[in-house]
Amino acid sequence: MDKWLLIVEKVSVKERSGNGIPTRGSCSGVQISPRHILTAAHCVVETIGDDHRSEGSDRVVSTMREPEDISVYIGEKEPNSNDSIHCLDIDDTYKITKITAHTYEPSPIERDIALIELSVNISEEVSTPICMPNEELSLDTTIPVTLDGPSNDCLVQRVVAQKYASVNETRHEIETITFARSTCEGDSGGPVFQVDEDGRHILVGLTSWGPECEKHTNINMFSYNVDVRAYVDWVCKYSGVCPIEERKDR
Repeated sequence: MDKWLLIVEKVSVKERSGNGIPTRGSCSGVQISPRHILTAAHCVVETIGDDHRSEGSDRVVSTMREPEDISVYIGEKEPNSNDSIHCLDIDDTYKITKITAHTYEPSPIERDIALIELSVNISEEVSTPICMPNEELSLDTTIPVTLDGPSNDCLVQRVVAQKYASVNETRHEIETITFARSTCEGDSGGPVFQVDEDGRHILVGLTSWGPECEKHTNINMFSYNVDVRAYVDWVCKYSGVCPIEERKDR
């Protein structure tokens, strides 16, 4: 698993299971500094109402989750899971001090990006930050995305090559295509990245939404990802993590 990929576990305080225990769900996230994680905004808010993607749907109400309702950990095994097959050991769960979401709109989905600040730094021995892009960064024809996010059966996460299809500059979305494989529950907030000539992993997007997460055959599957390049100023403002300008004499 990529060292800068983390798991964001959310606890729903509004939806409870039959025994009254708050329900849990998981998303992915990506480390951009020793203390900051980027993820999808829909992973850190609770929505009430019709939140399916439809231009004609009613507006839904979104409320920010409290920091204590979300935890961050590294690895593919969810806490309290007894199944250790193909899972990484989880030594540390990181508490959150602050959550900052952009002006997220859930229906239709827009500005699906959020920033998580941890209470302590993540050791470089555990995980290292991915590089942030510049606004003018050109996308490669093929851009990898990390799929198979956390799930009940503790599937191993994979990096899958997706074909770049288009950019919606109005919604700041990157549309990608894979063959017979779409993003799935748990992939939300995970990184879409490319590797530069120096071998650095550069973040270009965050998994946002897609079709039903079933494995299909003989069909191209489209996924929609937040274009992080459009939000570098916002990320810089709220985290201090800013893109490094390339040297002009290279």
